[in-house]
Amino acid sequence: MTLIFDKFISNPNFTMGRPNMMPPLKIWQPWRGILTLIVVVAMGIITFWLTFITPGPMGPSGPMNWIGYVSEYNMALVLHLVFLLFFLGGWIGQRFGWGLRSLVNLVVLLILMLVTFIIFRFTVGPTFPWMLFYEINTLNVFLIMALMFNNWPLHKVRQPYQGIGLLVIGFVVSSILYVVLHNYTPFYQQAAGLPPEVAAALVPAGTDIAALNPNGVMDAFVMATLNTMFILFVCIFYFLFDLWPFRLLKKQPWIGISATAAAVIISLVVWNVALIVVPQIHQVDMSLMKAAGFAPPDVPDVLPLAALPPAVQENITMLLMLGGFEGNLIWGTLVWAAIFMWWPTLLFTRGGRAPFNRQPVKGFILLALTIITAFIAFQLLHWYGLYLAPPQAWMVPNLIPPPYLIYLWLVISWLPGLSVYTVLYAVALESWPQPLLPPPPPDVHTYLIGKQPIIMSSKEELKNRYVRMEG
Repeated sequence: MTLIFDKFISNPNFTMGRPNMMPPLKIWQPWRGILTLIVVVAMGIITFWLTFITPGPMGPSGPMNWIGYVSEYNMALVLHLVFLLFFLGGWIGQRFGWGLRSLVNLVVLLILMLVTFIIFRFTVGPTFPWMLFYEINTLNVFLIMALMFNNWPLHKVRQPYQGIGLLVIGFVVSSILYVVLHNYTPFYQQAAGLPPEVAAALVPAGTDIAALNPNGVMDAFVMATLNTMFILFVCIFYFLFDLWPFRLLKKQPWIGISATAAAVIISLVVWNVALIVVPQIHQVDMSLMKAAGFAPPDVPDVLPLAALPPAVQENITMLLMLGGFEGNLIWGTLVWAAIFMWWPTLLFTRGGRAPFNRQPVKGFILLALTIITAFIAFQLLHWYGLYLAPPQAWMVPNLIPPPYLIYLWLVISWLPGLSVYTVLYAVALESWPQPLLPPPPPDVHTYLIGKQPIIMSSKEELKNRYVRMEG
């Protein structure tokens, strides 16, 4: 297996044709990351605001335009970001110079996004929830293939055949999982009482929703929650822990199988613990529910979630986990991996203190920073959502009680929102027009598969090469 840091050294495709140089750490971060973060957040904030004030297919204005329509273009875009950056390894843009390469990548991504959106709309179904859940399922499959399995079993095939083959395999596997695992019957039952104007916005006239139901073994909303959690732990294992300890198996597919199994098991454990803990600690504002017709007038104004029916507990827990745990942690992971490129642990290694850049210490440091970032980001974006619309407006009549629609809006703001903008701008567009810089140095104390460990002969050599910049 070629590990993450090995790609930085030996794989020109991963760096999109950039020369293999060691970066001048002192001027490289954190200023470059801060500027990139400002651009990404601005893209998100402006987009979210525009969807609130602009009429669209899902209604006059408001969160459903973002949840059920605009974000679907971004979901199609993120699938092809994985295709462009990992399946193809940057093959399309590597023949162009900096700047032009970013433009070529952007044009290719936009064309693929539009074509994919149209295909999905007429095969999978309307945007929400059918297309959204299929795309989340597909993104999970793509990331597992690219990150956990390192493009195995086509890793030795030449580009672009490798990338195209992986794209086809990914869609086939995703479609099988979608049909086997997703069942929309509970959603149809809950949505039976939707007002006509809401139903017309969600389901265009003439749509045969019965034909769109794969009738799989799991509630589709539960699968969306689990797939998002799978994505979270896949990102944590790869971007923060460099696939430690799974890389100790030294060979694919065993690394990918063990890492994927761990992500699935941990996700299932966390989800089942959440089903027990969240209803006990979360307090429900019943006054909002009563005003919207979701509860009788004689109930108390505040109740623990555990006092409500089991189906309500599960649905609200799903929304809370999606918007307040999974989505913001995914974005927090990308902040430290794609925007700041592990800068804190590299900073700690200055002067030769390499243990801070060695797994698993490096991973736990970055995980702690990710949790802090996710908490702060959640508080700010939640506040922004309530600034855009009051709590009583965050609902879908007869389907989602107030104010819980905001959590659905939040997870979609994180996943096909800020996370997509992060990878698009920081990686595919290389933070243009900021000066082009090479990737960070590898973990010098990590053993490369099939190679000797690249341990520097002295602390002074380590400082000269990775901090002060050679020649």
